[in-house]
Amino acid sequence: MWHLYSASGNSFLITKEKSSAFSSFEIVDLANRFKVDGVIFAEILNGGHYRMVYFNCDGSSAAMCGNGLRSVAHFVGDADCIETEIGSRIVKVQRDEVEVEIAPFPKISLVTLEGTSLFYMCTGVPHVIVPVVAVAEIDVEKEGYRICHHSYFAPEQTNVTFVEKNGKSLRIRTYERGVYSETLSCGTGAASAAALYFLSSSCHQVEIYCRSNEKLCVFLKGQNLFLRGSVQYLGVAR
Repeated sequence: MWHLYSASGNSFLITKEKSSAFSSFEIVDLANRFKVDGVIFAEILNGGHYRMVYFNCDGSSAAMCGNGLRSVAHFVGDADCIETEIGSRIVKVQRDEVEVEIAPFPKISLVTLEGTSLFYMCTGVPHVIVPVVAVAEIDVEKEGYRICHHSYFAPEQTNVTFVEKNGKSLRIRTYERGVYSETLSCGTGAASAAALYFLSSSCHQVEIYCRSNEKLCVFLKGQNLFLRGSVQYLGVAR
């Protein structure tokens, strides 16, 4: 049985079935049929623990998806940690608000491509952060495609998040690899934007607004980035 979820605007299909039972063609078909950003398998491991196995809507796998992990935590309900492709992650569910551990604070590299200054890091998946004055004025489809597919990031490509500092909060828009379009939200993009913000700020917590205009909160606990926001269960996929 498949279940539909939305987390900060990202949409997902989730099941407890094994990912090995599905081909990449079937995963793409499911994503297209239900118009979701990702297809997620919450696989039950020995001892009753869960592992998230994540696929983008193009059938490619991803080691981490922040909003996907928050949705899985809500879906399974009673877990305090969930296994991912990059290790176990702490999760905390309080009704429809879900907090998850994303990644250790990343190493951030400055990259200059064709005169544009970019910041590259990995928060479970690769991300480029592009600081901008007004995020609403950016052609995310055009610029995101150009950076994502640039030879510098070949062959794995990269997610691209444009960030505007707005007082004590951030506004972001993200072009996601695997979706190859702008999405309404991106949890790892929010975490990456926050990491860059924390480097130049004494704050260890920041509110972030994605294209969906829903609020996400990213904060540091020790040396790890955590993501918190609302999750909505949309029902059984039919």
